[in-house]
Amino acid sequence: MTAQERLSNNLHQILRDDPYIMNICKSAGIEIDILETVLQDLYNQFWFDSMTWGADILAKKMNINFSDTLTQAEKNSLVEARFKNNGKSDIDLLQNIANSWKNGETSISFINGKIVVKFIGQYGTPTDIAGLRSEISKAKPCHLDIEYLFRYLLVKDVSMMTISELESHTISQFAF
Repeated sequence: MTAQERLSNNLHQILRDDPYIMNICKSAGIEIDILETVLQDLYNQFWFDSMTWGADILAKKMNINFSDTLTQAEKNSLVEARFKNNGKSDIDLLQNIANSWKNGETSISFINGKIVVKFIGQYGTPTDIAGLRSEISKAKPCHLDIEYLFRYLLVKDVSMMTISELESHTISQFAF
């Protein structure tokens, strides 16, 4: 429902027939609709998954230089990871940074004196893996090694798939 309709619905029935009053409602309704659109856009800038131009402002404040090849979602992930990258460096912090990436579900653990980042969601290497590695490297203790484990389709997985299931996967999701 437009603002003009909301304004006119709040008027008495007699006033709804007055062309002068309806023109005022129309003019005011147009301005209110514009304000609501601007306010919604501003509200979206406070959330990492919906921000657009807000990501550029936060990146500038955090001294992040975006590559020209990054999508908006990748920019948002990078800003979210850097935003979360403060405080005590522990598994929870690293997991929060990894969860900022929209390209795959991860599980972070500490095994045999090394940090292990295991991608358990999508098959293949996630996009902008370099950005994720950079942010985790900044947050982890410098004396610890880190290992990344990716998930690929194996021969045993492929042998049980139908042709249509095989066609739904890209070549980058298969292990060679």
